Amino acid sequence: MNDPNDQNWGSYNFAVRDRARWHGEGFALTVDWIYSYLTAQDKADIQKVFLYWANAINTQYQSPIDHGLNGVPDTGPKARNATNNYYTGLFRNLVMMVLSLDPADDPPVDPTKDALAWGNSLRSYMPYIQNRWMKQLYAQYGPGGAAEGGAHPEGSYYGLENMGFFRQAILALETAGYNDPSVSGPYIDITDMPFWDGLIDATIKSTPNNPVIVPPSSYMGKVFQIDNYGDNQHFWLPDASLTQSFAPMGIYDGLKGNTARLNTDKWLVRDFAPGGAPYLYAHAANIWPNNYASLAIFYFMLFDPNAPAPADPRPGMSTSFFAKGMGRMADRTSWSAGASLFTFLSSHQSVGHQHGYSGMFGFNRKNEWLTKELTQYASDNKGLASEFHNTLSLKNDDLPASALSSEWWAAEINKRGGQWVYAGYNNGDPTLTTSMQNDYDYAQTDLTNLYNNPYGAKDILHASRSIVWLKPDMIVIYDRAASGTDGRFKRFNLWLPSQPTITGNTASALSLSGTQKLNVTSLQPAGGALTVTSSTYEPINAIASDEPMHAKLVIEDPTNPKNVRFLTVLEGLDAGASPSQAVGIQSSGGTAFAGAAVNQTAVLFPVDIAKPFSGVTYTVQSGVSKQLVTGLTPNAKYDVAVQNAADGVQITVTQGSTYQPIAAACWSSAINRD
Repeated sequence: MNDPNDQNWGSYNFAVRDRARWHGEGFALTVDWIYSYLTAQDKADIQKVFLYWANAINTQYQSPIDHGLNGVPDTGPKARNATNNYYTGLFRNLVMMVLSLDPADDPPVDPTKDALAWGNSLRSYMPYIQNRWMKQLYAQYGPGGAAEGGAHPEGSYYGLENMGFFRQAILALETAGYNDPSVSGPYIDITDMPFWDGLIDATIKSTPNNPVIVPPSSYMGKVFQIDNYGDNQHFWLPDASLTQSFAPMGIYDGLKGNTARLNTDKWLVRDFAPGGAPYLYAHAANIWPNNYASLAIFYFMLFDPNAPAPADPRPGMSTSFFAKGMGRMADRTSWSAGASLFTFLSSHQSVGHQHGYSGMFGFNRKNEWLTKELTQYASDNKGLASEFHNTLSLKNDDLPASALSSEWWAAEINKRGGQWVYAGYNNGDPTLTTSMQNDYDYAQTDLTNLYNNPYGAKDILHASRSIVWLKPDMIVIYDRAASGTDGRFKRFNLWLPSQPTITGNTASALSLSGTQKLNVTSLQPAGGALTVTSSTYEPINAIASDEPMHAKLVIEDPTNPKNVRFLTVLEGLDAGASPSQAVGIQSSGGTAFAGAAVNQTAVLFPVDIAKPFSGVTYTVQSGVSKQLVTGLTPNAKYDVAVQNAADGVQITVTQGSTYQPIAAACWSSAINRD
């Protein structure tokens, strides 16, 4: 019982480790269910054990004590650990244990002290739950937090399990009468913060419209192939993850009369899980050997057999999603199987299960993924590296042996030119500006901090990405990369569903069905080399089951100069269609801009995002009718001069009074030529 290294039931290690995190709710729930049958001695024994575990939870790994006891939640990178699944799992267990005994059965351990003195009774921990645990959670899931908006830092796989723990605690607080600010203080507002609607949006809107049969896992029925991020074992969401999160949310919504969200909760549990509605009873019954007894109870409580079946909520939802905390975008052209879907992510990298994925994007067309990251579980540490995530790989300084040996994952990131993960191992967060419009989406992110760390990898002078999705099928990307040292690789990585055909500066890869393709044109760097490797070019020990990406396209300048620009145009199209021609654009005056013209639209990016805008002049071929100039200042105004030139049409943009960039916080401007 008292050996902290003992893995058996009853040890401190049990109270704060995996088995309690997964299923620790079972102890308090069992006490609650059989309460009337317990003797006074039973309750005394239970109090003793629960006090032992509660003390462990409040003083060991991931407790708010890690962040200080002054009552002010830390807003730095370390505090983001409050979004880790251990934090919420142990929070749930603590809440349920504290609520499990009536005050009469929870006497003070030391009768000479107040029962509410720290650790002197189970209920003595309630003020700490209210003023430390919930305060820290509110700081991360509320305004300005790491998870603000609904995209979870641990991704949907771990994130939904994590939020299941959270929702179970919220349900317990609601049914015990603590979901009231007059009882629990202001941070009880975590129960109904906007994050929860965002979590639903993040789950649904990162997923193609229709589920599909995947031959290796056809026994599961049809699955929704969600574009996730972070550690994942599957390229779909398990029924246990969905039920663990959305069933207690649904039960809560039923108690609160939120019928619209209750319908969505039930639809996610029944229809979004593998196999959909026909597999509902099988999922509810499949509780062994994984000890999902609580999930079976959730199914029973959520689905009234006399209630109507949940309706698909998606036709009434908007098509776009953005979560500020994680810099997560997801947008689609419609709610139909023929839609195009674009995703983008540029986030802090501070907590477990995050990878070096900032700046990555995905594209789905007609219900097939044409590009996205290689989804996997990075247990071998290779998968943390940015080369697996549709973003840049930039070789930095080699870390000293002392730094490499201090963290098990550092060597792979260092060798592969990846972004540094975990709090304190990169130089800070990326910056991000975005705009989502009817005909295009835009993002610009400065990633420099993520490629450097304070332990000796400090040679990346700049790394940034600007990306525009021209709806429905065109993506234009401009990347900037600079190091202080010559001879270090700078690579553009793009994952594809099949081995591409490479011709000069273009590559084309078929979708898994063979009915579609993605065409890739590299306009910069001049003389850039296009190479391809299979996903098995070296063993990755935990590629997600049913992962559709099988080849990696790399673009790089083989001379490895200090400063490189990548200008890349992607187009999704039917297999038999001819790709559009992409023509590069270079400014001829003013601030340096570069870009591409394709399908009558010109897209321009600043070559150096740090330089202030002093006007720009560039020329496009005749027939280009729309200009999208990015990198301008929100709320500023500009004038545009258009005149014929020998080789097309010359455009000059200057500061002025006529045109204003579209949308608040949008750094782009659409200029239409009559």
